[in-house]
Formats: sequence, structure tokens, C-alpha cells
Amino acid sequence: MRSSRHPTTVSRKLIQSTRSRTKYALLKDNFFNKLLIIEYKEISRFRWFEFLVSAADRAFLMLHFNWLKHSSSLRTTLACFVLRT
Repeated sequence: MRSSRHPTTVSRKLIQSTRSRTKYALLKDNFFNKLLIIEYKEISRFRWFEFLVSAADRAFLMLHFNWLKHSSSLRTTLACFVLRT
């Protein structure tokens, strides 16, 4: 995982964890075949998690994204996904 501020994104979704009030944004970049998950701690402070994903992993995450944003285990799920890739 490395820091990046690449601006090219095809789609963006914002979700928020109700327990921690932490906002997560998923940015899909088709050109580089990457998913960027941003964890917003504050408006002025954020961390980027950038990683290469396979087509199957990308499809799985995009397919289950609506379910994930309502899940109480959102942090755990995203952490597992990052560790798994």
C-alpha cells in the first residue's frame, strides 16, 4: 500500500459508518484497474489505501458495496479485503 492522489476516477461512492462516524469513499479507476478506498477521519485529514485487485475481487466488492455500507462490520470487511489482496 502506498500513498497516492491520482485524480482519474470513473465512479465514486460515499458511505459512512454510523458507529465511528468515519466516512469511506470507494473510487473505481478502470484505466489502472485499481480500487481506491479512502477513509476520512476529518474533512482535512484522510488516508488512501491503494491496491491492485483482480477482476474477481473487484467485481465482488462492487457487487456487495451496497450491502457493505449497511453492515456494522464495515471496517472489518474492508480491512480483510485490503489484507487479502
